[in-house]
Amino acid sequence: MKRGDPRTSPDAAGSWQFKADDSDVPGTAAKPDAEPKASAPHSAEISWTASEFIAHEKGVIWYLQLALATVVVTAIIYLLTRDKITSGMLVLAAIVFGAYGARKPRTLEYRLDVSGLTIADKSYDYGQFRSFWTAKEGAFSSITFMPLKRFMPSLTVYYSPDDERQIMQILERHLPMEHRDRDLLDRFLHRIRF
Repeated sequence: MKRGDPRTSPDAAGSWQFKADDSDVPGTAAKPDAEPKASAPHSAEISWTASEFIAHEKGVIWYLQLALATVVVTAIIYLLTRDKITSGMLVLAAIVFGAYGARKPRTLEYRLDVSGLTIADKSYDYGQFRSFWTAKEGAFSSITFMPLKRFMPSLTVYYSPDDERQIMQILERHLPMEHRDRDLLDRFLHRIRF
């Protein structure tokens, strides 16, 4: 042992003697100098890119079915009410529905961090939502954020299942998770491949 080694100490006569610590005694482990370090905190931010919605391919048959359904429903409404304005509004709604269905999704940049959710250049803080829930749709998963305001629509965000664990760890610190099934409108839109 060298002089100045922390395992040595002077005795009364001034000579140096060896003091064994637990690591030098066979069958015992060394005591750590400090408490064990907690595992590193999970990242408080994640970014990813994803499609803004799942696009289902709509061929000529889909549009023909939409046109046929529009004609049938409009005719029934007109025969029952004799109201041209309501019938015209149904035709207009079907045209808008078809145009919206033809729209291609954009690829957007998403970010979750301590302040909230950012989609492209629009930010939402966690205080705008009361809860969230997840759903699987094919190879992708989605998170639906339920707003606090009554007339604000819910917000759905798609992500890769590879990012799910980190996304959930961040979200569960700020919002409660609900377990729910798709509502009637979602099931209908999924069924008609909208």
